[in-house]
Amino acid sequence: MINNEEFDEYNVIKMDDGGLNPLDISRLESVKNLLKNNKINIITGNNRAFSAGANINNFVGMKDTEAFNLSMKGHEILDEIESFPMPVISVLNGYTLGGGLELALSTDFRIGGPKLKWGFPEVNLGILPGWGGTQRLKKLAGRANSEYIIMTGKTFNADDAVRYGIIAEISDNPMERAIELAVDLYKKSREAIINIKN
Repeated sequence: MINNEEFDEYNVIKMDDGGLNPLDISRLESVKNLLKNNKINIITGNNRAFSAGANINNFVGMKDTEAFNLSMKGHEILDEIESFPMPVISVLNGYTLGGGLELALSTDFRIGGPKLKWGFPEVNLGILPGWGGTQRLKKLAGRANSEYIIMTGKTFNADDAVRYGIIAEISDNPMERAIELAVDLYKKSREAIINIKN
């Protein structure tokens, strides 16, 4: 389930199916469509996971052309989130893997909880991140680090996320910290913020 709560300064988009919040194209579309261009946007999951990635069951029996189209559509949606005019913050509690990490990397700021577990496990399934995560990760972590992260398929912790430049900071209450950041950003010049983003 995806819903949102609007406040004067910020808009919270919550992905919470009670579990690991698997993603598919319709869920990505829902997140994108709930973004507000007059507020700072916060995307969050639940205490267990931001999102443990794309729903692998959707890939079973998929033809090559279908897989390609799925990848391109996901890439297009995350490009739209990345280029959204107002800042988007993601709150990363628990598992943030695969497609979930790709969604997080398309946001401007990532605030992590101490139990954050993140990575790209796709190589263990014989595939690779297909929604632009390889390119976004290189911008943050550099080529050598991003290749290590993606090729090993390892799961990393919150301290690693800071070291690799994946998250802005770790907070014991990342949602509270994200709200503080959103309120602070909302007080800045909107024109300046938009120009900095673009």
